[in-house]
Amino acid sequence: MSYDVLGRLPDPTTIPAGPGFISLAITDNSPGMVHPLNDGGSVGVKFEGNYWTVTLGYPKLTPAESIQIHAFLESLGGPFTNFYVELPTLNSLANGNLPSEPLAANVSQVGVNSNQLKIVGITDNTFSVGDPIKLTNHPKIYKIVNKEIDGSASILTLNCSILSPTTIATASLEIGNILMRVRLTSSFKAPTLNSDGLYEGFSVSLRENIK
Repeated sequence: MSYDVLGRLPDPTTIPAGPGFISLAITDNSPGMVHPLNDGGSVGVKFEGNYWTVTLGYPKLTPAESIQIHAFLESLGGPFTNFYVELPTLNSLANGNLPSEPLAANVSQVGVNSNQLKIVGITDNTFSVGDPIKLTNHPKIYKIVNKEIDGSASILTLNCSILSPTTIATASLEIGNILMRVRLTSSFKAPTLNSDGLYEGFSVSLRENIK
């Protein structure tokens, strides 16, 4: 897969290697406004631009184990620098088959400003509900929330509206083996070094950033 030349959060698969996280929480955020009404109901307006937020939890680490990840997080200078993170939820598919290259396919958007893609010529289990999916020419990551077969095509419903409809016609599809482009949500505060020589467990909060 082709990605911008950005740093990547150290983990056991990077060079140099970093520690692995022990917990992962990921949220699909839908921007908008909700106003309560006097009768107990509410009205709301949803904006375009869903984004993922991620919280990674790390265990206690020795100074040697923590060097790479602490140095990387401190090098970012707070929530102003893009980098990539690899997450297990973006590195697996329901069918168990991870493609080594982007999938070239006949892709189009269903309707205008919709959250559906039409993939002509593929009706097998290449795509499944719950799988991550991404256009090769745009960094936004989507999740497949529904799939229907329409003749010789798969109709994929995504978790949000497609943010870059003009790029669809020239894009291939990434399914699995996807890196998320993120920023820190705040400056990194190094954990406490205890008298036993171990750093306290800590968490890192990230926000998907497509700019």
